Amino acid sequence: MHFQDGRARVTRKMTRKMMRFAVLFTLAVLGFAQQPQKKAFLIRIQPVRPTFVNDATEEENKIMGAHFQYLKKLAAEGKVVMAGPSINGTKSFGLVVVEVDAEAEAQKILQDDPSYTAGLQKGEVLPFRIAILRGR
Repeated sequence: MHFQDGRARVTRKMTRKMMRFAVLFTLAVLGFAQQPQKKAFLIRIQPVRPTFVNDATEEENKIMGAHFQYLKKLAAEGKVVMAGPSINGTKSFGLVVVEVDAEAEAQKILQDDPSYTAGLQKGEVLPFRIAILRGR
């Protein structure tokens, strides 16, 4: 009888562990399935002065440094996927691809950009779909 009691205790312990695992697994799956999908947006920025690339003042260069740091911070937060300029004389512009919850958040990213708030750059936010990305 003692041997069977021990076996019953082991069986009950195993059953409880399996039940806990099943509950935790189900909660994890449900939590993952309910996470909202991030949306991608393209932020296109362009200097308001066509000659900006060639004749930026020292103060404007400081603001562009703040712009760079701002984007690096957003990248560390997982919002900026990629960013960079196309330096092409009077046709120069920058692209920033973000993944955020909603377009309003992408608009806020543009509006809070130091180069935008200082009036050095104008910009627009466009819906974007990342179709190919190295590493994904």
